Amino acid sequence: FGSGKDKFSPSTTSPFELGNIEGKTAIALHMGDTNRFENLLSLPSKASAGYLRISDVQQSQHQVGKFVDLCAVVRSVGPLKSFVAGDGSERRVRDVKLFDVSSTGIIMKVWDLNLIDLSNSWI
Repeated sequence: FGSGKDKFSPSTTSPFELGNIEGKTAIALHMGDTNRFENLLSLPSKASAGYLRISDVQQSQHQVGKFVDLCAVVRSVGPLKSFVAGDGSERRVRDVKLFDVSSTGIIMKVWDLNLIDLSNSWI
């Protein structure tokens, strides 16, 4: 949404586009039953051609510090770890082990609190 550098346009496999007409567009929370849509959360939202294999990430120094798209399976979900950061705030992290056809596993550290909560259902 927005214009120029503020424009958000993620790459997805959906043929639909959400437009915003300033002053006329309203986005509201759906108040109905959402259970029938929950299975959509497990479907990939990008074309498979854009995914990297775990072995490619493990072997490439060019991927360090960059975001990559993986299509992988959760092998295991580690325990939630809490610690006090250098600034005195409490932080939480969880290790999730992923694998695909190219590798037996890679550790993904999950720092986002919403994803940490969601990862409880990956066990």
